[in-house]
Amino acid sequence: MVLRINDAGLDDLAEYTRQWMFDTLKELRMENFSHRFERGLASGELILSNLAIKEFAPPLIKYRPHSNSLLYVTTVGGDAEIHADWLINSNVLAALGIPLHGTATGRIKGFRSSVAVNVVNSVELVVHQCVARFGEFDLRLTGSLAAEILHWFRNVIGRIMQARVEQAYCKIISEKLLTWLKTQLLKVPHRIQMNLGEDFQWIQSLHAIRPAENFIDLQMKNQFFSNGLLMEAVSAMPPETSSSVMYHEIPHTPHVLEVFMDEALLQEMLSTAHFSGELVTNISSPFLRTDCDLLCLGKIVPELRHSLGKSALYAEVFTNEPPVVKLVTNRALIYLNVTFGLYQKIDEVLNVLDVYNDAVVGAKAVKHPNQEPVVQIEIAGEAIVQASLTEKNLDVNLNLHRSRGQLISSKIVGISQKTVDLILSMSVPFLENAAAMLLGNGVNLHQVIDVPSQNESLYFETGFVHFLADMNVRNLL
Repeated sequence: MVLRINDAGLDDLAEYTRQWMFDTLKELRMENFSHRFERGLASGELILSNLAIKEFAPPLIKYRPHSNSLLYVTTVGGDAEIHADWLINSNVLAALGIPLHGTATGRIKGFRSSVAVNVVNSVELVVHQCVARFGEFDLRLTGSLAAEILHWFRNVIGRIMQARVEQAYCKIISEKLLTWLKTQLLKVPHRIQMNLGEDFQWIQSLHAIRPAENFIDLQMKNQFFSNGLLMEAVSAMPPETSSSVMYHEIPHTPHVLEVFMDEALLQEMLSTAHFSGELVTNISSPFLRTDCDLLCLGKIVPELRHSLGKSALYAEVFTNEPPVVKLVTNRALIYLNVTFGLYQKIDEVLNVLDVYNDAVVGAKAVKHPNQEPVVQIEIAGEAIVQASLTEKNLDVNLNLHRSRGQLISSKIVGISQKTVDLILSMSVPFLENAAAMLLGNGVNLHQVIDVPSQNESLYFETGFVHFLADMNVRNLL
């Protein structure tokens, strides 16, 4: 998948960063430094130690991505109070017996900064340039008579302390903020998962961070584990113009988050599911009987009733080869080749399932070991799939057409192609239900993205499944 964080999502991330900055900088301590000065009696060396930020109101933060792999982090506003101990080494002042130590307090206001972050090696965040400035720096010195002398140099000391804080800020951005930000982004793939079966595991990891104009794309690497088999695929990147071009005919407002699943990835998932034996299901229905009062299969295909007597049946459907998928505007096309088999139910299961009024897709297999089908037909056809989200549930509408059937085996002596075609036409609704279930019909959105969201929508586009939603990006981290 590719996860796209738009402007509104970047604003959520900025607010989360602001909270991190408050927690990190409010107890920041900086390295000691010294300054040599020459001015009459006060000549000597000034040493500032125990520099720390005691009070901190974080500035407003804005993430501004650019298409040249740069991410700008700008700040404005905020204030801080800095405390430090000062000490003067001066032979003259020491000879006069003047105390040579005290405290310095600086109040910073009007904080402004701009940090250019370069994305290298796909996921590494490196500071390209950092500029930090303060609009106002108010310095107060206390402690002894020497403090009165120090006021002669308050402008020099103020500039030095301010520069140290500005340097410390850029160092924190390089060493802490970018590490924290990368750690947050690495968490995102684990919040978007899909259960594809007991023997089929899908794991995503962050492959690349790709800034673009007005959004950031997180490109995923996908690993599929199935019965000891490992398959890997990197998600294809969607066009940057998707939000304004690919579905311009659909009513659309900007969303916080967009997720793109490309056609090749979906094909890989279906192929892995096929080879792991996940694309198989059973169908039970009152219609699948050889004898009834109203309408059932035995009424339409008398050969079944003549051969089996009064009996209930169930169907088993499985893919003969991986389905082939093609994504186009507003729909998906899936080319299927499946085996449709009818089996007799055993009596005790017949009594239990007899109460169902509707078809039951995915019923537990009830055939005995080595039980042979009554009729087994190979069916090939094209399915047109449409999907939408209704109250956070996935609705899949699948219509099978251009289907054709070929008899594989039969216990019914002398079964004709006409009868095979009739069974095929009767089986199409069951096949459609089974295929829709395997594609996720009825799945709740929170089974895929475990994050509260609103205004969800889902579209098929050329080459991609496109999901949009509003949510607090912080909940993804």
